[in-house]
Amino acid sequence: MAQRALVASWLSSAALAVTLLISYGELKEGRARNDYARIVGHSLQGVGGILMTSKLIGSGLAFTGMPYLATLGTALSAAALPLAIIGGVLLAGGLFFASVRRSEVEQWVYEGFWGASKRYWEKERVFSRILEESKNLIQIKSDNTVATINIRDFYNQEMRAFEQVIWCIQVKNIQDEDGRVTVEFPGLTTLDQLGQLSIRVQKNLHGVDAIMLQGSSRWQTISSQSVRREWLGPGLASLDLSAYAQEKKLRLDISYERILPWGDTQRFTLNEPLLIDAPSRL
Repeated sequence: MAQRALVASWLSSAALAVTLLISYGELKEGRARNDYARIVGHSLQGVGGILMTSKLIGSGLAFTGMPYLATLGTALSAAALPLAIIGGVLLAGGLFFASVRRSEVEQWVYEGFWGASKRYWEKERVFSRILEESKNLIQIKSDNTVATINIRDFYNQEMRAFEQVIWCIQVKNIQDEDGRVTVEFPGLTTLDQLGQLSIRVQKNLHGVDAIMLQGSSRWQTISSQSVRREWLGPGLASLDLSAYAQEKKLRLDISYERILPWGDTQRFTLNEPLLIDAPSRL
């Protein structure tokens, strides 16, 4: 019994440490984004987690041998039940606030030209000034002042960030029985960009191969050089997978990476790998 109690104590301590680390990370991210719902939510979760484990904390302090800490530990242990109830309420409140934090699109709007971005407006955000500066964005040839150029640069960064939020790679026409799938991605605007698609093909191991790799992944990466790519137009490409028709199952992962003019790298992927159960009937 003593051993079980010790294991339970260690597990509770580990759970508390993980909770506090997650709350701290989310709190730090919330401060960076000025997302007050995120800040409040994870602050409440952290405090609630501490209060709900007050008996554990109190027991630990009581065994330190230091009089003041031992007294505090005894008091925490005695008040463990009401503190746990308060902690539960705070934790529930934290979950609510965390659930209404900004989505990625809402965060983009908040940080954008019409939002509160300090890149554009520093500490001054006057609507009349925003309207005036928005006109400057249209007057590309007639206004090339440093301030306007900077705003255009920020605007370009903003639009690339918006694309990162809303763009994703999609695969369609999987059941046309022509050995091909169609890839839809708005970032494919020219034929040259077709080569920037990164394709990973994996086959499913079965039979003796699967037995030999017992306990390991049953998916093995194979060469993707046999995938033939065809440009269909802006945002569309075709992948010919007929060379893999003999495989029992395939898993396809597609990504697209681009380097922006200011040096940042953006990567777009499928939401999840595409599983093809019968490549011969693709």
